[in-house]
Amino acid sequence: PPRIWHPQGEYPGTAFTRSLGDMYAEELGVFAEPEVITRQVSPDDKMVVIASDGVFEFLTNQSVIDMCCKFKDPLEACRAVVAESYELWLQYEMRTDDITMIAIFLDEVGSKGPTKGSQGVDVKDIAISGIRPVRRQPSRQKKKALMKARSSADDQDFDMQQYISPKSDHEKARISEAIKASFLFQHISPSSRELLFSVMEKVKVKKGEWVIKQGEEGDKFYIVDNGRFEVRIQEESKLNNNADGGKLVHVYRSGNGSHPSFGELALMYSTPRAASIIADSPGQLWALHRNVFRKVLMRRSGRKELIHTLRKIELFKCLNVQQVQQLADIMTEVQYEAGETIVKQGSTGDSFYVIRTGNCIKSSKKVMRNTQETLGENDFFGEGALLSQETRAYSVVTSHNAKLVTVDRGTFESKIGNLSKMISEDKKRRDERSFALSGAGPPLNTISKRGAVVVDDSSITVACEAGGKFGSLRIVFKAEVVKLHHEESSMREMDLLKTLSKSSAFSNCSSLPTLKSTYTDAHCLYALYEEAMSCSVANLVDDFEGVWEESCVKHIAMCVLLGLEAIHSQGVVFRGISPEHLLIATDGNVILADFHYARQNPEGNVTICGAPEYLAPEVVQQQGHGLPSDFWTMGIVLYELFQNETPFFAPNEVDVYAKICRHPAGGLDKGIKEGSPLHGATLSRCLKFLNKIMDPNPAKRGGSATDLKKDTWFTPSEWKKLSCPVVRDMAMSHLAERTAAKDESASKFQEFKGKNDWCDGW
Repeated sequence: PPRIWHPQGEYPGTAFTRSLGDMYAEELGVFAEPEVITRQVSPDDKMVVIASDGVFEFLTNQSVIDMCCKFKDPLEACRAVVAESYELWLQYEMRTDDITMIAIFLDEVGSKGPTKGSQGVDVKDIAISGIRPVRRQPSRQKKKALMKARSSADDQDFDMQQYISPKSDHEKARISEAIKASFLFQHISPSSRELLFSVMEKVKVKKGEWVIKQGEEGDKFYIVDNGRFEVRIQEESKLNNNADGGKLVHVYRSGNGSHPSFGELALMYSTPRAASIIADSPGQLWALHRNVFRKVLMRRSGRKELIHTLRKIELFKCLNVQQVQQLADIMTEVQYEAGETIVKQGSTGDSFYVIRTGNCIKSSKKVMRNTQETLGENDFFGEGALLSQETRAYSVVTSHNAKLVTVDRGTFESKIGNLSKMISEDKKRRDERSFALSGAGPPLNTISKRGAVVVDDSSITVACEAGGKFGSLRIVFKAEVVKLHHEESSMREMDLLKTLSKSSAFSNCSSLPTLKSTYTDAHCLYALYEEAMSCSVANLVDDFEGVWEESCVKHIAMCVLLGLEAIHSQGVVFRGISPEHLLIATDGNVILADFHYARQNPEGNVTICGAPEYLAPEVVQQQGHGLPSDFWTMGIVLYELFQNETPFFAPNEVDVYAKICRHPAGGLDKGIKEGSPLHGATLSRCLKFLNKIMDPNPAKRGGSATDLKKDTWFTPSEWKKLSCPVVRDMAMSHLAERTAAKDESASKFQEFKGKNDWCDGW
């Protein structure tokens, strides 16, 4: 609508609609010209849809028609489209627009009529002109809200038996029908699905009862078994003040075999509910708690049990997490019948075994006495054979049919390395870790703060200078940390950084931050880094709206791989690779800078963290994730720089997760846009690399970071010089603009009056 001056308006530039009869607009000479389009329907026409722009903000014309085609009743079609639009507004905005729709279904239309509108506009042209671009990204405010959602704690030690309640076959069928389209339930085994049905809680509700309250953090997913439930929303400023829950925006109801569900994202992480849901009639729901859901999904698979066993073996203490995972992957399965001899005392052997099912008798005949013991599931023997040719000191015979996994010394050394050498190197690393962080940085009051490099919810990182040396100072505001409940995670991040800084692998890596000293005062916590940061990759993405040159993207990839190689060698998964968490130093090096989400020994972790479009499939499916999840996330960032969009964008957060879970091996080939640097000579090498690190199977993502450095996309000369003047110059230009501005740390400062016991030891 036009924006014009109104003498009595509250501000210049008052906006007016172009509605007929808008007398205020007409006073100022703004008249609506009727836009009337006449269409003679034909046998080819099946429906007419008229909708407000609130519907088409996130949905294309075609997606609306596709949804309508699934229904026989136009009213149900309208309800479905309005519900989808409503969900999308809540996913990508902090508000909703007017969402209105009329659908007319046409049956038995006569002969084909004219195809011209009343103003001479071709009907096909009208349709085409309506296919406008829809919103492609969440608003910046909404994206921050998603990133701030606090992940729940790791699974509690639930006794699953107390949650199990019997269900009839008819009840199971209704639940199964309700969840069949959800990505969260599509990749679980039949046994896990059966267990999920059994742990769902039957919830009977009365009319007027509140099921969900807007603003409260949710931890349950619901299926409507029967009844009618209103979705109401109110302005944040009026929360808790509106007895009826606010404006009615949608209704969930069962009927005709339909059992809608809501609260799906609560199974993934804890975030405030976007609306209230109130029973408008007596009804019944099925409820599933997030921690119960995770407990079912995280029942150890055979591979996880094997990894758990391998970690307990003293001889393998020298292996890092990724090497233990590789060992589990290269072990092959063998089967023995009852009474078969696996190992004979006195013979030589080079194989190590772990029992998966069945029992074996381990016996030893000695001069003074004989010994015998029974070995069962996850027991092991023969590990010494991986060090050298071993003369067996015992015999192992199966007492029942048994299934084992095994690996010989040759395979171990070709895939992982020489075990004796690895034990020696591990001892050397442990000795290196004995030195501590000196903490001999300059006094805090001598550090001069310059422009802000990174600003987030609870801290700000600024360029700084002290004693003629430039660096970076991170300022963490205690009041904001406490407000966001980040006390534990903030201290855990610093503890991890201090621990990692003691290893030569970390301290010698140019793609990781060098922690020089830490400080604290009444209101803030400080961390001084040696590297002079200029900006984040996200800053450059905002500055430069377009696709990046291949040399720039490759430089970022190489720096990230160096950083991952160092932290993975210490058994740490970063879990937070994104343009916002990759900082660029003044020399052009890209640095993994935010360890808020990083964890040691992550195998089996189900915590969801990060932006939705960057999550790996195993993270979304909550089936445990480890080091390979970092490679997937790196691939998303590289693809985004090449294409100016992520590969799994969808207007609905749930659809984003569904796309991620459906991604096939090699699936990036079809998504490359014309004009992308991925076309031409670099296409095959770069795409091959991206498809490798974004394989849906974590075990097939190219091995380790060291292995990926050898990929054909990179050349030895590039690794030798590791520089990119274009990235450096772009970053320095951005820093110059920020340095010219005033110190921004004061604008975020908040006085802290709470207790300081949570930050002791910073």
